[in-house]
Amino acid sequence: MLDRYWSTNLKVSFPLVLKSGWIEMAGIAKLILLLLSSNCFVMVILISSTLFSERVHAAWGTFWDRHQFQVHGFATQGIVKTNRNELFGKSSQALGSLDFREIGLVGSFKPSQKSHVSAQLLSRKVGESNKDIDLDFAIIDYRAVDKMTHNVGFRLGRIKNSFGLFNDTRDMAFTRQNILLPQSIYFERTRDLSLSSDGVELYAQLSRSSHHVGLQFIASFPRVDNGNTERILLQSEKPGMFEGKSSFLSRVVYNGLNDRLTLAYSEVRLNLDYKPDSSEIGFDGNSGFSFQLRIASFQYRFSQFIVTAEYARRSLEYTGMPEAYMPSFLANITGESYYVQLSYILTRKWRIYTRYDTLFQNIDDRYGKTFFNLTGQAPHTRYAKDSLIGVQWNINHNWMLRSELHEVEGVAWLSPNDNENLSETSKFWHAALFSISYRF
Repeated sequence: MLDRYWSTNLKVSFPLVLKSGWIEMAGIAKLILLLLSSNCFVMVILISSTLFSERVHAAWGTFWDRHQFQVHGFATQGIVKTNRNELFGKSSQALGSLDFREIGLVGSFKPSQKSHVSAQLLSRKVGESNKDIDLDFAIIDYRAVDKMTHNVGFRLGRIKNSFGLFNDTRDMAFTRQNILLPQSIYFERTRDLSLSSDGVELYAQLSRSSHHVGLQFIASFPRVDNGNTERILLQSEKPGMFEGKSSFLSRVVYNGLNDRLTLAYSEVRLNLDYKPDSSEIGFDGNSGFSFQLRIASFQYRFSQFIVTAEYARRSLEYTGMPEAYMPSFLANITGESYYVQLSYILTRKWRIYTRYDTLFQNIDDRYGKTFFNLTGQAPHTRYAKDSLIGVQWNINHNWMLRSELHEVEGVAWLSPNDNENLSETSKFWHAALFSISYRF
């Protein structure tokens, strides 16, 4: 049901004309040639040609058809150019950054009528964050009840974290709504922690006429990339390490009016233990971090328009840590996020869109004035406001181009991996993003 909805919703994109002076036309032509000659595209195209050659299909065709075995792949290469600050690499340099690429391979098959197995391998380079090969997800799905009007089942393994409208479809370009999803909710800097976790998911779906309701509950252990997680949560890498502990997620989704209306409510409770090194002092033996997220989601399609909006509250709590690691005034705070996006479908191949996205790290200190008075660090590190315009183009089923232009105030969602000292960043900045993607 939800797969049908997203497949009709998510289109592909084409580049905007960038502000004059940012990238000259000769530079753009050079970058596009670099994209098209990129190893990631060559590799994925060669894989697709090999897997689906007549000889391979003749040898394995019967087995593949019987168990509905499928292999798909995708690759994305992006260009990011900013006038100030760094986004996905050294983007403020003359020709921007090419450090935004993804190569993925997805396989699935059905051992039986009620079971389904799928997994995805991903190689990803986003600025200073680099994953050679990572297992994004790997699940065994068993549908105990499968009727026209309702179904019930469970999933085991490395499971996609289903919250909001887009977190479980963010892992490849063709299932993302934009190049850069609303960063107030779908953080790129903590993608591994957000995308999937190891555990079990229970789900149920109910359909009546044009009304569909989906329920999901996940109990799992978060995936922790300690270097990156420590830089985000503790401002720098520490001798100790975070470990995932029992965490929970739930979501209810309603689709109605012939899939024109979608409403959703999500709750996430993420828990981490901090295991201090023997050289670290001041910990009480029960140190950790808890994160609670609540999201209300809305999407409505009318005529050629799509309106999407989400609102989120985040509660962050640090326990058992010394003042040097986490000052008491930051140890228990509530943040707020929201965005509104309007899309217009010009044709089957073209879509334009605009979005306004806001993030506040602390609703009691929205613009960081108290934070500045107590720490001396720049107040604009505590919030971000992002205005976006974008255009997209479906070349064909396999290829897509996208481009977006962002005007941003604040740097709350920028990664410290790309910006060593966020207090030294500029408060006002612009970003232009271009991506080209291929799938088979």
